[in-house]
Amino acid sequence: MAAPSGGGGGGPGPTGFAGGVASTGSGIQYVGNHAYGNAGTINATSAADIIPFDFTSASTSYIVARMFVGYDADDLASGNQFGYRIKFNDESIFFTRREANAADQVTNPFPAWVDFIIPSETRVTVEGFTNGSGLDMSFIITGRVYA
Repeated sequence: MAAPSGGGGGGPGPTGFAGGVASTGSGIQYVGNHAYGNAGTINATSAADIIPFDFTSASTSYIVARMFVGYDADDLASGNQFGYRIKFNDESIFFTRREANAADQVTNPFPAWVDFIIPSETRVTVEGFTNGSGLDMSFIITGRVYA
């Protein structure tokens, strides 16, 4: 499955209401002093990385963000590795990888969330990956916007 459609800054900026209809996509949305992104559930395979988020933050503010990442352990076989990477302007700022120790089991799961600050005018990309045949992964970003 390809990465979800979408992208861009998600609307007029951090002070305007840009909510609209809730949906999934690779962009960030602004609602008042809050920002969010719902990439949905994407199936990662060993054939190619998935890109759940690819957007550029607004030029007039920064975001104190939290990203949640989930995965379906039923999709894992013993020895399957999986993880994700956060990049700012093509520079890796966060990377984590885990390995299944048995079918459907991960003894050291992902952290429940990761906190980070998104500077203004920054391209944010998130990449998910696995060496397995297919792994459903879900990605959500929430944040508070500061001018």
